Amino acid sequence: MAATADETDLVNYLRSLYSEARNERRNLYDTWYRNYRLVHNRQANTTAQAWMPAPKDSEVYPTVSTLVAWMADQNTSVTAIPASDPHGPTSQFMNQLSRDLSTVLTTNWHVLDYRSQIKLALWDAFTYGIGIFKTVWDQGLDFGLGNAILRRCDPWAIYVDPNGTSFADAEYVVEARRMSFSEVERRWPDTYHKISDLSGDGTTQIDSGPRSMSLSNTLPTPGNLRSSGYIGNLGTTNAMTRWSVPTSSSQRHLSRTDTIVVYEFWLKENEAYDEPIEGTDYAERRVGESWRVVVVAGGEVLMDERASDLFTHGTHPYDRYVFDDVGEFYGVALVDHLASPQIYINRLLTALQHSAELTGNPVMLEPTNSGLARVGIVNRPGTRLKVNQQSMQTPPKWLEPPQMSQDVPKLIDFWISRVDNISGQSAMKNVNLSRTAEGVNASVQEAAFVRIRSGLANLEASLASAAYKLADLIVDNYTEPRFMAVVGPNGQQSMLALDARHFNAPNADGATPLKYTIKIEAGSAAPTSRTSRMAEADMAFALGAIDRQAWLEAHNYP
Repeated sequence: MAATADETDLVNYLRSLYSEARNERRNLYDTWYRNYRLVHNRQANTTAQAWMPAPKDSEVYPTVSTLVAWMADQNTSVTAIPASDPHGPTSQFMNQLSRDLSTVLTTNWHVLDYRSQIKLALWDAFTYGIGIFKTVWDQGLDFGLGNAILRRCDPWAIYVDPNGTSFADAEYVVEARRMSFSEVERRWPDTYHKISDLSGDGTTQIDSGPRSMSLSNTLPTPGNLRSSGYIGNLGTTNAMTRWSVPTSSSQRHLSRTDTIVVYEFWLKENEAYDEPIEGTDYAERRVGESWRVVVVAGGEVLMDERASDLFTHGTHPYDRYVFDDVGEFYGVALVDHLASPQIYINRLLTALQHSAELTGNPVMLEPTNSGLARVGIVNRPGTRLKVNQQSMQTPPKWLEPPQMSQDVPKLIDFWISRVDNISGQSAMKNVNLSRTAEGVNASVQEAAFVRIRSGLANLEASLASAAYKLADLIVDNYTEPRFMAVVGPNGQQSMLALDARHFNAPNADGATPLKYTIKIEAGSAAPTSRTSRMAEADMAFALGAIDRQAWLEAHNYP
């Protein structure tokens, strides 16, 4: 199907936005690729010969892995608080709806494993300086009833307005990734006919991050858009049919091997409206923001809708997490600061290892008249070599290698201490754990990881925004009766029955969706150390402030 003139203009406009954002982000690719290699301990060594030692110490991976583990160690609690008249006749009903919404969110957090996606976003934040969440509705979950899920988006796939310092002030967001035709049909039904006759030349590639199984010494080549106005191409080189052998005469399946680049544009637009001024015949002109989503593949528009028609929240589904927000869209990547110490540690280890191997097996200096030209000399005790008297005047000898400076091991220790200082773990390593009281260790640990609580506060803000969107998806799409097995962080078992449109509150006009506020607790206000958390519970239990059940839960006892 040929695109209309309006669609062609729209696609060309979107193409210019994508090119603008991509060209600006290309400045980060060298750093991102280096950071990825450092995390996976795959540093390129292009100067060393094959026979030369190339030791690669790994200080970056355990450091980042420890920080991710500390931040993900605490349970995340989600609480929905109703926005209603506390003294109204429906206040008790609204409170019950909010409790049910909190229960559903908490259950989904565990059953749908949001925690694993949070860990992936933490790894992205430490490696690339940013972690990105996306909240979507997956109709295939819960036996076809669907459910709201939280996904981590690959930072390589997200392009943002270069002038934006966050998603709040960005004018547009683009997500670009390669999909199979089957996935395109599942996500945007009845759109296959628009792209089924397209064929790709196999030369255009989108920006994609490195993979540990295919690391090379060269950087990935950023993709270019075709000048004809198409946004994306197929990864195939011919126009073969996109249908595989049908399983029946009435059912066919799209091929899972052919792929196409799909671009999801989220555009912020102005929406003007007139608000009447009470008591007059005049109205005040106001302009607000609204979001619009346009999905493009192969130069064809697959979807063009207002966000307000899709979600109650009426905005894009993305949320950004940075460990330290410095007023830029991309935050501070910890691996950026660990890169230099790691590189210099590897260089020093290479020099030290090379010196040790030369000392253990030094170069032999052999004159041409030594009489040993045909003798294979093996460096082994007890070996006898027969030479004539004349050859003894110029005997072969080992060439003594230069002595390695004793400062090299000290320099290696210095760089390792810099790694600990940069990551904030140096305070714990300076404590003599064998001679220090347990309470003092916990206090030192809390002081050492104060930066983690700051990062957890930023994580709570990001997850709160994502939880609003998850809750809106639940309120909007729980339109059928369903039964839920409630799962909590402490393993309690119970059930919950939800009516159709359970989270709609009745009013004089019929029913309106529940209005609420979301509170997220990810551990920023709690002690980072498990020992400190249990000690607090012990003291509260001794004072009678908490019951036995709360005390057992603090000790993670089932």
